[in-house]
Amino acid sequence: MKTLKRLGLTYNKIADISNSLINEQKQLEVFALGGNQISVISADLFDGINSLTEVYLWENKISSLPENLLSDQSNLKIFQVNRNSIEAIPENLFKGLISLIKIDLGENLINKIPNDAFLGLDNLESFGACDNKIPTLPTNIFRNLTKLNFLSLCNNQITSLSAEDLETNLLLKELYLTGNKLKEVPVSILRKLTNLESLTLRGNLIEKIPMNAFYKLKNLKLLGLRNNVISTIEDDAFFGLNSLTALDIGGNKIQTFSRGATGLDAKVVVDGMTVTN
Repeated sequence: MKTLKRLGLTYNKIADISNSLINEQKQLEVFALGGNQISVISADLFDGINSLTEVYLWENKISSLPENLLSDQSNLKIFQVNRNSIEAIPENLFKGLISLIKIDLGENLINKIPNDAFLGLDNLESFGACDNKIPTLPTNIFRNLTKLNFLSLCNNQITSLSAEDLETNLLLKELYLTGNKLKEVPVSILRKLTNLESLTLRGNLIEKIPMNAFYKLKNLKLLGLRNNVISTIEDDAFFGLNSLTALDIGGNKIQTFSRGATGLDAKVVVDGMTVTN
């Protein structure tokens, strides 16, 4: 068994992992133990192994991650620990993971992301941290993630975003901010994300859609604004959305909605309310 390359034991009742057994697998590439009852991960779990490309520990009972868990895993591409009870991300957890493409931290209890958590992750394309308790993001937290194309921060407690937060993430195609506490459309950020194709701002506290809020988003196809408290849509609010096919804007406080006044193209399907021309 010392030549094992893939270990897949998902959806069992495993509560403990034998470090000695794992440490023997010097050629191990895929470690998949999602859907078990693991509560403790030791720092030396992957000692002596430097061939890992994928680690799946989703849907367990893990409350913390050792800072050195992924040391020497420069080949790691996917790391998923969603659906656990993790409260904090160690500052150096991802240090040296130059091949990492995808991180999923969703459905945990995380309330803070360290300032330099993603430093050096120049190849990261996808980051998810939905359903946590994050109130704010450190300034420029995603600054070096120039290849990022998917970002999901749904169902946290984020109240605002600054213009600098995503200023270098110009390849971003999907941005999901549903279920936070945003009070306004993050216009200053959106004007830089010209490759964006899908944007959801559902379930926030947005009251107004300002003029030209999305005018730089020539490639945007889907826009979700449902279940805010929007009562005002300024003239030309949706001007420039040349590729938009669907707008979800129900569950707000809008009295009237005119395509012509708001700059919305006739081809766009509007879900959630009656629209006039």
